Amino acid sequence: MVPRMTGAWHLQDDNAPLTGERAVALVRQRVAQGQLETWLEHDQGKRLAVVSNRIRALVLLMDEPGDAGVHAIDPAGKGRQDGYVLGNGRRDIHENRDTLPLGLALRTVEHIVEHDCPPADVSWQAPRDVDIS
Repeated sequence: MVPRMTGAWHLQDDNAPLTGERAVALVRQRVAQGQLETWLEHDQGKRLAVVSNRIRALVLLMDEPGDAGVHAIDPAGKGRQDGYVLGNGRRDIHENRDTLPLGLALRTVEHIVEHDCPPADVSWQAPRDVDIS
């Protein structure tokens, strides 16, 4: 078992601590409102980004700001989809292999916020050409 970090996860630029359930509700609410990019931060410097196209989501986990991090992958994902809209208005296209179905992405976010580590049943890899800055 990975020891839990001290501190809490919160929405970027907000200090209110989040539970896993609240983090999922927040991402769902933002997606429903058309805010498809969400950044969570941990008091110890980790960052978690979720960028959705309402069907799938890119989930990126970084140890600290500026870290290339790792992103969750769907090894069986085929094809690609567009509609990943960043906060700055940029529209991206991602391979389905580099994203997760939205439900699995939200479960992944919930697990990370609750346990400070990714779920064991989700695959991760270092980004190739994924740039969500």
